Amino acid sequence: MGRGRSVVVCGDSHQMPPTSFAQLVRDDEFADEELADEESILGECVAAQVPRHWLSWHYRSRVESLIAFSNQHYYDGKLSSLPSPLPDGRDAGPGGFGILMHRVDGTFHHSYHRGVPRRLVRTNPEEADAIVADIRSRFDAAGTAPSLGVVTFNAQQRDLIETRLRDLDDPRITAAMDAPDGVFVKNLENVQGDERDVILFSVAFAADENGNVPLNFGPLNRPGGERRLNVAITRARRQVVMFCSFDPAQLRAERSQSKGLRHLKEYLEVAAEGPEELDAAAERRIDRHTEDIAGALRHAGLSVRTDVGMSDFRIDLVLARPEAPDVPLVAVLLDGPSWNGRATVYDRDVLPTTVLDQMMGWPDVERVWLPEWLNDRDAVVERLRTATFAARPAGTDVLAAATETSTGSAADTDSGADSSEPESAPGVDDGSATQAPAPDSAAAGAPAPDSTASGTASEPSGIRPASNDDHGSDKASETPMDDRWFRPVARGTDPRPPHPVDPRYAQRLIAVTEFQTWSEHRFGEKEILDEANLRLEARGYVERAIEEICAAEFPLRLDRLRFLIGRAFGLQRVKGSRITQIDGLIRRSSCTVDGQGFVWPQGISAETMTGHRRHALSHEGIGVEDLHPVELRNAVAAILDQAGPGVSDEDVIRAAMSEIGGKRLTAGIRVPLEEALHRAQG
Repeated sequence: MGRGRSVVVCGDSHQMPPTSFAQLVRDDEFADEELADEESILGECVAAQVPRHWLSWHYRSRVESLIAFSNQHYYDGKLSSLPSPLPDGRDAGPGGFGILMHRVDGTFHHSYHRGVPRRLVRTNPEEADAIVADIRSRFDAAGTAPSLGVVTFNAQQRDLIETRLRDLDDPRITAAMDAPDGVFVKNLENVQGDERDVILFSVAFAADENGNVPLNFGPLNRPGGERRLNVAITRARRQVVMFCSFDPAQLRAERSQSKGLRHLKEYLEVAAEGPEELDAAAERRIDRHTEDIAGALRHAGLSVRTDVGMSDFRIDLVLARPEAPDVPLVAVLLDGPSWNGRATVYDRDVLPTTVLDQMMGWPDVERVWLPEWLNDRDAVVERLRTATFAARPAGTDVLAAATETSTGSAADTDSGADSSEPESAPGVDDGSATQAPAPDSAAAGAPAPDSTASGTASEPSGIRPASNDDHGSDKASETPMDDRWFRPVARGTDPRPPHPVDPRYAQRLIAVTEFQTWSEHRFGEKEILDEANLRLEARGYVERAIEEICAAEFPLRLDRLRFLIGRAFGLQRVKGSRITQIDGLIRRSSCTVDGQGFVWPQGISAETMTGHRRHALSHEGIGVEDLHPVELRNAVAAILDQAGPGVSDEDVIRAAMSEIGGKRLTAGIRVPLEEALHRAQG
């Protein structure tokens, strides 16, 4: 630092400062000793009154309740989190979101006594078994290794859970635990810097034989213990499940002076009762302009909620259909006081819409500008009403896709701090990155460069335009989708009206035609694709490319469309954050994606398809997976009609293979054709 002309120190004084090497070595053996934390360079900068700046945007949490508790208790409500359309509720299973409680009838063995093996001292075996069973169920449900971690209050409980997981002798779980970014089991002292989709928290401590919960919770009772709790509960992107062997009311935290203990009880109450208390604590502010638009939309038959959110960033209006008022479909942002209060154009007009759309997974995000409303109220109401009835509810796959792509290269998207920073803080200091100005500028009295959240320092790495390193192939970037992810959209900001339905499409749906690939050509350079989220003109180029490719090859697999869009703008491969960007542009186009992950022009779908395309596999780069299941069924059904009774299934499958252009009946071709035959016969 002494050699530098200027220094930026990023950190979070509400999380743990560095821990001495001696403490790390002795922690397992002396879990309850009062061992002081080391002073941090961040604390020294604060004490020296180095200028501080908040990096306040928070992107990690896919549902707001995951950060709302810390925002209220540690960050004075200064973090700007973004509301999610996903359900934040009582589902503790693999598909759930938010903070939940798993009550266990467990016993904590404080010390050695007869009948208890020494290896179980200071552990809760019942909680360990419950967590192991939960992890097995998540692996079984996902089919692949889920993104999860386990946090415990002490090292003994950590060791017990890890041992029992390895004793399962399940190669999937063992491989995930050995993988660099796989399943981890850590205690409070060494979990800082990690993040996963799901965090399972083992409280371990339990009531004694008299029903009293002891007030000694190890490191949580130490001075600054609340910072350890803050670290643990902010590791999850999607879900926190608290495994606890007592009811929150049994923890008489008021008898202790430990702030960490009081906060633990409050957090357990949120986990047991739901996030409503966190939501209620957020101060509501409604202006006349918002109420005017909300009233008009309600009069038009829509369900409307106003001022939705748990932080200082709110969605002005959330629209839903009247028959399903609890299913949010459209987020509407206005140019009201909160919009005006954001310091930069990026914070006002780019970041909120991009993150809500691409990372939080809102089915639709709309803007309403005051001049537009004053000039033509009826047109605005009709646009929002059309968007609401065209939108489809957000599903869990949008979360998986956003997590997979936006975190693949970015270590942390909380505050936009330098991604080389090893700690993944949910906010920054007392909001702060401390910045030491260059000596010459300080001497001249010049202001320090602005590094607040409203600049490039806080730009979320998950939504930056991708650089030239778009590596990987479309084959390696498959993301499971269903038809809840995409929908036709009516957007008043589109550069042109929606693409009309071409009558020739209907003819292709019912005819037997030759498979034709898109005649590949360039729509522009990569820079146009980079700017598509920022400039309407660039977005128009990309959407025209999407619609032309879709018209040429529909139905085409989503991954193939991504690949061809990349080729249309000079990319050989599409991967990572580029997938998220292209998927958002597909959603804005007139094309739709069905539940099988195939793209169609607007207004047509598999339900109306009775024909099929011949000789598809004779084209380079086309595999049987690129043919829609309905198309394969239609091809098999046509062969059955021509062959008449008595034809064997094997003959039908071989004839279908020839029809689609296959040369050899491999297992990869046989399986989908057998499934198509079963559907055609059923």
